[in-house]
Amino acid sequence: MSGVYTTDNSWMEEVDFSDEEQRCKALDARDAESFNGMLGIRFAEQSPDRTVAELDIHPRLFQPFGFLHGGVTLALVEAAASRAVDMRADYEKERPFGVHIEIDHKKPGRQGVLRAIATFDHQEKNKQIWNIEVRDEDDDIVSDGIFVTKIVSLERLAQKQAEREGNK
Repeated sequence: MSGVYTTDNSWMEEVDFSDEEQRCKALDARDAESFNGMLGIRFAEQSPDRTVAELDIHPRLFQPFGFLHGGVTLALVEAAASRAVDMRADYEKERPFGVHIEIDHKKPGRQGVLRAIATFDHQEKNKQIWNIEVRDEDDDIVSDGIFVTKIVSLERLAQKQAEREGNK
């Protein structure tokens, strides 16, 4: 169908996204079958302004020198910020897309549980800026940075899809 933005959004069917509990359950079910689920990322707190994602550190997530792989930390950060954005999104009108992530590693992760805390900072036109902290069980900062999400209307996505189809 030309001009219609489509992806597999079957997980969204019959979810009342205005009901925060339904929204959280639907997002948890979606993530359980994704990369987040494979890594064992879970959500301890979820709201439109702050989300906390957790991950158990284990040796399969280490880089060759015995420390948590930086890519795992980035995945945890992306999961926390993306879930926070999901909690703010109006899925009837728009879709969020992560466009920038900037993280500084302060301390190596070696054991225990990591928590990534995504806190809404501000919005600039169609972009949301989120502050990120990753903390260990001692509440020390392991990594921190920012995450930027672009909010795109379904109309714009359909327009871009039609343009791509016209160029084939």
